[in-house]
Parts: sequence; structure tokens; C-alpha cells
Amino acid sequence: MKELFEIGEWVGTEDGIGQVIFNRMIYAEGFELEKDRYKKGEVIGHVYICKVFCSFELQVKKRILIRAYTSIDKLSKNELKSLDKVKQVNYDSYMNYIHFDQKENIKRQVILTYPASANDRVEIKDKIKSINTRLQPCFSYKEFVKEFSKEKFSFSINDFYHKGEMYDRDNVISIRFDSNFYKVKGKEAIFDNVVAVDF
Repeated sequence: MKELFEIGEWVGTEDGIGQVIFNRMIYAEGFELEKDRYKKGEVIGHVYICKVFCSFELQVKKRILIRAYTSIDKLSKNELKSLDKVKQVNYDSYMNYIHFDQKENIKRQVILTYPASANDRVEIKDKIKSINTRLQPCFSYKEFVKEFSKEKFSFSINDFYHKGEMYDRDNVISIRFDSNFYKVKGKEAIFDNVVAVDF
């Protein structure tokens, strides 16, 4: 799958018109929802991190947004010409936009869920805490699974399923993986933290 949008390109997002400041490919890994549909390492989508400057009505945003999108649109030649005029007329706002770089809230989360009793949930939380202390500050899902297997759980990591599937919310535990800024290394997502949580 080819990258459709370049870094620096002006695009349309669901929040208005902005620039692509980062792009990330998302690859199929062991935690993917549709495991039988994709081969490991296959590109299954893109994430574009964009900085939004103005609305589609070309009104400059009072608050600059930096967000992650899985779908964005190309701008037409006429839209790009109109955008250039807006940048000239609102030069100070455009300069503020250029220098704005607040990205700390851009985070990917992968949540896997397992049906578990109250006692099992306590055990899982304790063991996930132990695993987290042994992982590097940045780690892959494969590295997590290696540590997970050392804990001798009575179930497999493959028994966990994605949050979107059906389950009894009162009798489950979830493992949440956090990745600041959608980090990747090669074809693997890189996570900064893992925690077991109740709903």
C-alpha cells in the first residue's frame, strides 16, 4: 500500500484544513482483530497526524488542533489557491500556526480483553505490573508476549480479544497498550506502557 499523502501536504480533515506533519503505516500484528484476514507485516492502513489551520469555510481556527486521522482528503487547486490567500491575509495567525508544536496528547491505544473472575483479575493486574517493570521503556508487542509467557498464566495471550467484541463488562479484565505518537520500528508498533484495567 503506497503512502497517499506526503509530510507537509495540505489536506482536508474532519476538523478542517491542515498539514500532514507525520504519517505512519499500520501493520498487521498478533493483536489485530481480524487475524485470519491479514498476513503478519501486511499494511492494513495509515495514520496521518495533521495540524489544522482553518475550517472548510476558510475561517482561521482560534485553537490550533494536532490530531491523528485514518482518513484525509486531497485539496483541489482552487482550494489551495484560496488557502494561500487566507495565509496572506492572516499572516500573524499563520506564523503562530507554523511554530505551534504541541503533540503530547497524540496516543495510540490497543485494548485486549479477557473474561475473568474477580480473583483472576487481581492476579492478572499484579502480573501485568510485574511484566511492565521488566520491559524496556519502549517495547514491541512481541517483546511483551515473551514476558507474558514467563508468568505461567492459565490462558494464552491469544485468548484475549479486542474491546469491540461482545462480552459481559462486569466479568472482564483488559490489557491496554499505550503508544505515544504512534511509534513504529520496522513493521512493529512500539509501546511506552502496558497496564491491566477493569471497566
